[in-house]
Amino acid sequence: MNVEDAISRLAPAPGPGLTPGARAMMEEIMQNASAASIESAASITSAESARSAAGIASTERAGRAGRAVPVVPRRRRWRLVVGIPVAAAVAAAAWAVPNLLTTAPAAALDIKDDGGFWVIEVNDLYANPKVYETQLRNAGLNVRLRLVPAAPSRVGGVAPTAAEGQQPGTRYPYEDKVQTLDPDGCTEQRTCHIGLKIAKDFTGDADLLLGRAAKPGEPIQWGGPFDTRGEPMHCVPYRNKHVSEVRAEMGRRGLTIDAFDVDGKIERSVPDSMYVTGGYMSKGGMATLFVDDEPEPEEKVALAAKKLGCA
Repeated sequence: MNVEDAISRLAPAPGPGLTPGARAMMEEIMQNASAASIESAASITSAESARSAAGIASTERAGRAGRAVPVVPRRRRWRLVVGIPVAAAVAAAAWAVPNLLTTAPAAALDIKDDGGFWVIEVNDLYANPKVYETQLRNAGLNVRLRLVPAAPSRVGGVAPTAAEGQQPGTRYPYEDKVQTLDPDGCTEQRTCHIGLKIAKDFTGDADLLLGRAAKPGEPIQWGGPFDTRGEPMHCVPYRNKHVSEVRAEMGRRGLTIDAFDVDGKIERSVPDSMYVTGGYMSKGGMATLFVDDEPEPEEKVALAAKKLGCA
């Protein structure tokens, strides 16, 4: 048996207990160990018999020669015949049993029955989408789910990407059937459960995006302006300030500048004297800033603040 066979046969199956392969392997080890022990015992017994026969023959020769032969009582010596194979079997069993009596890892999705809805909470935020799809199909849902790194205000949100027979630009027809698990969203002040609710009478076909927090430096795939509610620059008076001032303001909030958007062209560096007119989270903890050589009209800045509820 090679190493690969041993590992594959000792691998735990879902749920507690020994796998059939592991049990068979352990029986094989014990049987081989027993056979080896019997052979070892037989060889020791043969050696003892040989020594005894040699001793008797020597005594007889001495007797025939007329010499007095002292009779020394032989001490019985008990030997524990546990050969290397048995020790190996015991060691293997001691290692295998606690490692095989483990429970299966948690499922990627936790799907619960909640009246008229299936409540689906994500346990593994980084699982392969095929794993999600398999679990959802087993629950009778024709849904494909993909988790994407999102801006802070999108974490925990759910968005459809397509529906069967849906035409581009039309309203998603299942808004009342598919809902986010936490409608209030996630912020720095509170955590939320990443998941969704799907009505049991939903019979459509759906591709869904679910937002998760982006890792530091990870490109964000679902975002928006970084000054809307739930975003780090919400109600921060940064508009029409110089790049150097906004950089400092962002630093106080644990953010850094990723890049600059100058008339639709992405630049990695610009003069600190340029004016910042907007921005968005482009990576985890990093933002891209819209900059211009001239400030925006103050009326436009005041109107934007009012729309955001910051006036």
